[in-house]
Amino acid sequence: MSKIYGIDLGTTNSVLGLGDQLLTGLVPSVVDLRTGNAGNDVLEEMSAARSFKCDISLSKEGQLSVSASSRVLRQLVKESGENVERVVISVPAYFSDNQRQATIKAAQLAGLDVVGLINEPTAAAIYASKSRQALSLVFDLGGGTFDVSVVDSRFGDYDVQATDGCILGGDNFDANIRRWVIKEAGIKVHHLNQEDLVRLKWECSKLKIRVQQSRHAEELDLTTYGAGRILLSPDTYKEIMKLTFAETIIKAKKVLGEAVPVGERFDLVMVGGSTRCPFLREWVAEEMGQDPVPLFYDPDKIVAQGAALYAQMIYDGTAQVRVSDVTKALSIEMSDGSARVLVQRNSKIPVQETTIVYNSVASDKIQLNLYQGDRLLASQNELIGSLTYNYGSVIPAGEGEVIVEITIEVDGTIRFSCKELLKAPVEVVLDRTKTSI
Repeated sequence: MSKIYGIDLGTTNSVLGLGDQLLTGLVPSVVDLRTGNAGNDVLEEMSAARSFKCDISLSKEGQLSVSASSRVLRQLVKESGENVERVVISVPAYFSDNQRQATIKAAQLAGLDVVGLINEPTAAAIYASKSRQALSLVFDLGGGTFDVSVVDSRFGDYDVQATDGCILGGDNFDANIRRWVIKEAGIKVHHLNQEDLVRLKWECSKLKIRVQQSRHAEELDLTTYGAGRILLSPDTYKEIMKLTFAETIIKAKKVLGEAVPVGERFDLVMVGGSTRCPFLREWVAEEMGQDPVPLFYDPDKIVAQGAALYAQMIYDGTAQVRVSDVTKALSIEMSDGSARVLVQRNSKIPVQETTIVYNSVASDKIQLNLYQGDRLLASQNELIGSLTYNYGSVIPAGEGEVIVEITIEVDGTIRFSCKELLKAPVEVVLDRTKTSI
């Protein structure tokens, strides 16, 4: 049986590893759409696609991201020098079922067989716990995505207690720094051409990094853009940072409150390139009431290292025993368009839930729609499956009682079924046999 490799397919950079070794460096998740080339060779190309991970989906709008992601995956395999066939890919914990399937599709386009997906914070916790087994709050802030999870590895396994996340990252911070620069300097953006805008973007990013490194006010000469010179102070930097990343603190505190009893010790593990910023680390530590663990790891590579270790667990046959996770909420659509939640968010898997529903109109059948999410209206959640149950004859409204059952298995497979009492069930299996931890 061929080896299984681990991949961190990141917003800004991607990495490939095997077991306890990384086989590539940081490969920029950048693709020249004209040539199909990816990585360092096209990093400076102004027309290259970047940050496309945030848009990945199976919809028409997400196809560019799927295609670009497949190019990055091909580049990773090329740079590894290995005959890579089977892989585990890390994904943001908040990724929907649609986004996970789109990631698998990107891998298939690159000629890869995805034997598993792993949530990024879980991957980070797997690697971190090699040398430090603990109850950990993993704060994962990358270039375009944010995840937070509570993972308990104190007893040798990896038990995810709760998770949350959103589309938010360093790209958003860079954009807000750039808006501040434009406003502060009075730059007339409509007078700039595309090349000027791209150059201004890079110069603002470098200004941000200089302030991070020096921890003093830094100057930016904007005479090229018809403006003067401006100073970005640490205080202004921190103000923009807090406005940008306020949601990460809200979600981190929520997850911590759900999974960690008040007063219980926990490790704060900060991963992702954006967490290298000393101002951010200090602010998160202050808000969470806990200093982050020392950087004995590379924040840009720890997810890939964890994914590679998890791939080894799958190869060894120990993954489902050693790694447990939680699920997103699952709900069904009611006749008035509302959503009835059957499986609560952060329920431990495997899990099984049942409910009883009735036909709202006289009919010989009833259609049931399954959604991922727990918003009040079903249409605000993501449709992931449907089934139709035939009564065999027309049943008056309100008399067609059926038992609906949802089961999520350890490997992520979702079974959605309904039946009348004492009759055989009708079942839809949403084939998630690709492990989606």
